[in-house]
Amino acid sequence: MTRPSPTTTTSARDRPIQRVLVANRGEIASRVFRTCRALGKDAVAVYSDADRTMPFVHDALQAVALGPAPATESYLNMSKVIDAAKKAGADAIHPGYGFLSENQEFAQAVLDAGLTWIGPDPESIAAIGDKRRAKELLSQHPQIALVPGYHGANQDVAFLVVKAREIGFPLLLKASAGGGGKGMRVVRDESTLLKDIEMAKGEGLRSFGSDELLMERYFEHIKHIEVQIMGDRHGNVISLGTRDCSLQRRHQKVIEEAPAPAKYRAAPPGRHAATAHLPSLTMEEAAVQIGQAIKFVGAGTVEFLVDMAGCWYFLEVNTRLQVEHCVTEQITGLDLVALQIWVAEGQALPTLLPPTPAVAPPPLHSIECRLYAEDPDNEFAPSTGTILQWSAPTSTTTFATSAGTQVPAIRVESALATGSSVTVFYDAMVCKLIATAPSRVAAIAAMRRVLLDTVCLGVRTNRAFLARLLDDPAFVSEMHSTRTIAEILAREPNAGKDDAAVIVSAVAATCWHALAMQHARSAWRCVPSNWSNMPSHAPPKAAWIDLRSKTRIEVTYRRRDGAVDTWEMVVTFGVQPAREPVTVDVHHVDWPHTLAVAIDGVMQMVHLARAVEPPRLPRRGNDEMVLHVQPGAMWETVPLQKVSRLWSKAQSAEESDTDYKSLMPCRVLKIHVGHDQLVQKGDLLLVIESMKMEMRIVAKQAGHVTVHVKEGALTEAGVLLAQIKPVPTE
Repeated sequence: MTRPSPTTTTSARDRPIQRVLVANRGEIASRVFRTCRALGKDAVAVYSDADRTMPFVHDALQAVALGPAPATESYLNMSKVIDAAKKAGADAIHPGYGFLSENQEFAQAVLDAGLTWIGPDPESIAAIGDKRRAKELLSQHPQIALVPGYHGANQDVAFLVVKAREIGFPLLLKASAGGGGKGMRVVRDESTLLKDIEMAKGEGLRSFGSDELLMERYFEHIKHIEVQIMGDRHGNVISLGTRDCSLQRRHQKVIEEAPAPAKYRAAPPGRHAATAHLPSLTMEEAAVQIGQAIKFVGAGTVEFLVDMAGCWYFLEVNTRLQVEHCVTEQITGLDLVALQIWVAEGQALPTLLPPTPAVAPPPLHSIECRLYAEDPDNEFAPSTGTILQWSAPTSTTTFATSAGTQVPAIRVESALATGSSVTVFYDAMVCKLIATAPSRVAAIAAMRRVLLDTVCLGVRTNRAFLARLLDDPAFVSEMHSTRTIAEILAREPNAGKDDAAVIVSAVAATCWHALAMQHARSAWRCVPSNWSNMPSHAPPKAAWIDLRSKTRIEVTYRRRDGAVDTWEMVVTFGVQPAREPVTVDVHHVDWPHTLAVAIDGVMQMVHLARAVEPPRLPRRGNDEMVLHVQPGAMWETVPLQKVSRLWSKAQSAEESDTDYKSLMPCRVLKIHVGHDQLVQKGDLLLVIESMKMEMRIVAKQAGHVTVHVKEGALTEAGVLLAQIKPVPTE
């Protein structure tokens, strides 16, 4: 985006910015650094001990350590962040999103320290950024339709229970200071209300420093539409268009697109008798009015719900840059981070926005997929570990925008690299993939290809699940809602488990090992006998993989006579051959990372990576090894284990109802039982947290419990948390 020549004056508060500290981490930090460099401004990173080697740290001109990994001791520690800015000589702080981005106290502390705050004024954050106060403020504007609920100051649990009964079930509990799906709980009946209030308060306190809640009537089938607004210190507030963010899991957005469908952009507000006579506002008009009412400055998002009757209701205002701001940038050609910085310097929006062209280029459509380190087959449980192989596609294709700029057809916002760590301490989102095209149909097709060409080995991701969502008829027809993902999982819990994918993975892994041994033997070929301490073994003649369904696959193979990289293989499911013997040819595209595997002449690119530290498995032989395999198709990444036997992670051990192990690295939040206490089936044993997601461990049977961890402890995956000694049956 080319900057127009500003004509405004500066003041003590609105002054040119020279050096920006970004009080955040990961991809959003790298995103802001990129704009700072483009504007000729220095960029400063902050990092925790866990992020010391992450790529975003090296994207900045300078980086300052904040301390221990937990966010409360680093990225959420206001004094540490401000001290870091002073130490680095920064004159401004950009908060990114999450962490302290919507914290009124932090914004005020930045200004009190004599620094420029790149965001809305603390007064605006207090008025509208806190969801409870926002509802109170907008209840005075009858043209703004609000979702029925409670948003008062009384947070006594007994009072909240009374209010919940008045609202009716199902209802939604929301952390007043929260966002990003944290601190949100759907309560379907009163039986779980107290437990859900406790958990929502706890998540809000840990993630945002406040346990205040609001309660709203929960709509089962709704569209989630939002409006991007931008305001300046001269009274200008504008809309930069809409986004559809309806595809969500656990109240977190998964796929976003811009613009929202036209029929929703023109939707009327929800009405009742007292407001039926008032003029009808569109969502964009309402969003601008809300911004003007609070004298909003900077980038913000006004979110709405659209019900099945086609009426909108105000949801909340996010007083920060959104994760999904990229799709708005793609269709407008504007750099929202640059606008944030220029507005913070006191510039006026009319001087910053390019004039409307006489001949506007064709409109664009942009789709963003959030790549999460999580397991969709295990209730989206977070996945942690080391990225063994990472690559994302690029494109030289660009499209013209009405801003006079060119935007790329493929855009990747990431702070990952091969060797990066995904830890238990932070959010599970590792990357944003954005595809832009002249139409929605073309954008969906482009995004399918982007997902196909994205390689992330070492942790489980939702890559294949995202591809599945793009093909869902409800999404394709723009009829998807916030319930669509839940409905897909209920309807087709095991869809996408193509046997062909497993066959390709097993075959590729077997070939990889045979080739690895071949390379090892050739490396010692010139060494005189009796000098080599590495025995030369022929490749094993079979390999196995145990599926989650406990079905064993066996791959039996032999090298074709006279051929170097050609085998004949028989793939057997259980005791029955899956097909006739197949001919497998392998080409080294990028050894040892990528192989071109042709099965009976049909070639696929397969990406493989050997894990440095295999997960804890029962010993089933020597030379333990783990291979992560991603076939070059819309299939799930399959972890394959062992040199001569390949075991899936989910079936690595015979599970017992008496042992309770951590499925992933986690923190023990609370222990609810005492040593040798008698518990009943369904009793809560302990609560753990991983990647800001809280999970409850409950007893599978009655018995006496022994807890092997302490509150506050950090544990690795596979650690024994508790055991139950069953009560003898008579």
